Amino acid sequence: MEMPLNFAATVRTNKRSPKDQFRQHGSTIPQIHRQRSTLKEFGRVADRDLIIRSCFDIIIKAIIASSDRVIHPDPEIAEFCNYTLRYYEDRNSTSWQTMLEPPILTLLRSGFSVSESLFDLDSFGQMVLADLITYEPNTISLYPDRQGRLVESKTSYYSTVIPSGIYQQLAQLDSTQLPGGAEDTIYAQISIGMVRLPRAKCVFLNQHALYGNHYGTSSIAPLYRWVLLKEALIDMMGTALDQYGNPLFYISMADLPTTRQVMDEAGALRSISTFETLREQLQNLGSQGNALLLPFGEKGIRPQVGQISQPQNLGTVFIDAIEYCNSQIATELGVPTFLLLTDKNQSGNRSIPEHRMAAFYAMIEDYRGRILNAICRQVFGKLIAYNFDNRPGAKQPPTFSRVFSNRAEDRVATMQVVQGMSKAGALNPQDQTDFDLMRQMLGLPTRPLTRSDGDLFNRLYAKSPSGRPVGTSGPQQEARAKTKTKPSGTVTPRK
Repeated sequence: MEMPLNFAATVRTNKRSPKDQFRQHGSTIPQIHRQRSTLKEFGRVADRDLIIRSCFDIIIKAIIASSDRVIHPDPEIAEFCNYTLRYYEDRNSTSWQTMLEPPILTLLRSGFSVSESLFDLDSFGQMVLADLITYEPNTISLYPDRQGRLVESKTSYYSTVIPSGIYQQLAQLDSTQLPGGAEDTIYAQISIGMVRLPRAKCVFLNQHALYGNHYGTSSIAPLYRWVLLKEALIDMMGTALDQYGNPLFYISMADLPTTRQVMDEAGALRSISTFETLREQLQNLGSQGNALLLPFGEKGIRPQVGQISQPQNLGTVFIDAIEYCNSQIATELGVPTFLLLTDKNQSGNRSIPEHRMAAFYAMIEDYRGRILNAICRQVFGKLIAYNFDNRPGAKQPPTFSRVFSNRAEDRVATMQVVQGMSKAGALNPQDQTDFDLMRQMLGLPTRPLTRSDGDLFNRLYAKSPSGRPVGTSGPQQEARAKTKTKPSGTVTPRK
């Protein structure tokens, strides 16, 4: 048997092998925090740009609207998780879906998000969720270990003193007076150090994190140039429209001396020209800024007055360019709503809007898997482990149920999916967990199964004497009984 060349480095998989085989042999070079001014600029763009703000709202609302109750294979654990959500609503006087908006919005704006779960004990002694606080990205610092992994309590890649983990820069607010007056009061931040956030309590999210880039990539970064171009076009359009509404006049006339005299700065009399007289008259009218004076010294030429006007379709050119920038921004964010509501880039093919919406729903499903599942597991994992530590089902993570669209076409399609999965045996309507999941998929409130539900199932799936289920025309599931009497007589051929 031929032995490998590097036999000493061969990874063994039996239990007697040393634990060194499980350690990380390679490493990634962590990327440092991007400039904090860049994150502030992305935040400014996300707040002020109408298209980006609308696209972010559509994405967040689509993700949240597709989620309902928490589901878990253990009915008691599922009921406890939903009780925790109700406790959060009573504690904060708001819907529990609102706690999902800050982490998702921060993730889209900054590329990463760090939130801390705050727990509390209810009147029954159960640990429940009190609040979910999302921190400002500029105050967060990530310290990976020597191999570039974001783990806790190991030697940091950046410092031998500071252990690896997630840290927040704390600051206290101090009132300071400006020299301008007592009313000009600002708050100067005085740094007092960092605090490490426990990894077990943190909900950490990032996107497009490659090669040690734990800070991720903002969704605004690839489309920022379109934002700058659109802002420049808007400024140019405003200037051009101002010139169109207040056009520029030009006056061409000879600059000749007159008999009118004025006293100059030296106290001597001098005669003024026709051009100076015209300038004084324009100053009295207040329109010198919109008049262009063109003097000439030749005699015998008649004065001329004209207007320099902008083209009639000037606004359309700028609007087309601005809409093109908006379409590029919406395409980069994956939101087809802007493209569907405008007449631009539309063709006679009716399948194009359907394909765009299908791509949008696929993106929402991807966000659900990467964001909602991460939030659900990181928030409820510790609660389940604390309240159900001795139960085998506590090792399984919970998830948010999937709620589909309320459009009539989508509800019919969802009903066909539920019916097909029930016939295929993937869902059992007589099981409480599957029954809740089916009702949540259809957007119906969940309730416990009762005896009347069992009677209804028996009547719906009862078999007729022919062997077919009632109300169906499918093949027989059981053969008919054999007849004891045989037909008798002769068979007459048909003419």
